[in-house]
Amino acid sequence: RLAIRAAALRPELVAAAAGFHGAALVDGSDESPHLLLPHCRAEFAFGHADADPANDADAIAELGRALDAAGLTARNETYPDAPHGFSMSDTASYQEAGAERMFRTIEDLFGRTLRG
Repeated sequence: RLAIRAAALRPELVAAAAGFHGAALVDGSDESPHLLLPHCRAEFAFGHADADPANDADAIAELGRALDAAGLTARNETYPDAPHGFSMSDTASYQEAGAERMFRTIEDLFGRTLRG
């Protein structure tokens, strides 16, 4: 949520933003974060837990449609068998495969967009 808001608030400064195991990126309100995407210029990477009751498949698909409609370059991926919080190694939700994939995605995104 914060990554989208920052990218929308300062599009001239935010070249890339990422969010993993996020929730309420599409929340049905008039202030839903996905509605800010037309104000962004950043490249985005989102990695969603497929076992996350706070972020269902319909919300993930709607986020993808909003990214496409805004004409943004983005990855909007679902990580298999990953619970909410899969990247936090100090919790019971940690999933090594999802966390490693997330870190590779971030490294690629920021390596391409923030150098220069």
